[in-house]
Amino acid sequence: MKKLIGTFLVTVFMFGWGSACSAAESTTINDVTAKEVMDAIVRITIRATNWRLKQQNDYGMVFSIKREADGARQILLNESWVEWERHIHVVQEGKNVFTSIDETITTTKKNGATEVSAWNGAKAIAERKEFLRGIKSYFEGGYRFGFDHTLFKKGKTIKITTIFPDSPMEAARILKDDVVLALNGVELKNMTVNDFDAVLSDCKPVTFNIKREDKIMDITVTPVFLESPYKQEKLKTANEKPAAVEQEPEAKTTQA
Repeated sequence: MKKLIGTFLVTVFMFGWGSACSAAESTTINDVTAKEVMDAIVRITIRATNWRLKQQNDYGMVFSIKREADGARQILLNESWVEWERHIHVVQEGKNVFTSIDETITTTKKNGATEVSAWNGAKAIAERKEFLRGIKSYFEGGYRFGFDHTLFKKGKTIKITTIFPDSPMEAARILKDDVVLALNGVELKNMTVNDFDAVLSDCKPVTFNIKREDKIMDITVTPVFLESPYKQEKLKTANEKPAAVEQEPEAKTTQA
C-alpha cells in the first residue's frame, strides 16, 4: 500500500502526469468520507510538498509556508517575513465530499505590522487546480496526457518540460523541449488561461501544433484513464483479509 501511495505522489503531485480532465479551484469527490479526503490531503501534502500543517478541524485544514523576505522585498517593501497559507475546505454532502481551496499571503513589516491579501497569481491558481486534480484522481482515477510544461501566459507559447514514460504523449512521439504553438487549430497566443484549461480538460483527443527546431507538425494525442490508487488499495485490502475458518461441529455425546 505504501509503495502504491508513494508512486502516486511522485507521479501526480510532484510532476502531475500532465494536464488532466477537469480543472477548477473546487471539486466534488464521489463515494468517500470527509475524513478519508482530509487524511489523504494531509498525508500527500506533507509527504510531497514543502507545506506544513498549521491547523485542522472537522471542516478543513490550513497549510503554510513561511520564509524570510528576500533582499528585494526587504529593501523595496520594508518586509521581514512572508507567509503563504493554503486553506482547504472539506464538506460532506451525502456520499460525496466537496473540496475547495483559497490562499492568502501575509507579509510582516520590519516594524511588526502585518498585511494579509488573497494569493491569486496565475501560477498559484494553476498549482491549486493541479492539486485538486491530483486529489480527485487519487480517489476516482482520471484521464491524463502525460506531460508537464512551462507556465501558460496569455499571448505566449508553452514548452514541453517533461514527457512521462508509457504516457500518451510518449506514444505520440512528442518530445521534451517541443514548443506548442496551438491546440485544436487555435493559436495559444489567442487563448486565455480558461480556454487553455478547457481544451486539455475535455477528456477528448487534442491536436497539438508542435514546433521542433525548424519543423512544424500536428500531432493528435488521446488521454488515457489511470485507475484510482484509493480503490486499488481498498480492493487489495479486501483481498488480503483472511477467509473465515469454518469450525467443526462439536461432537455430541449420549449419556447411557
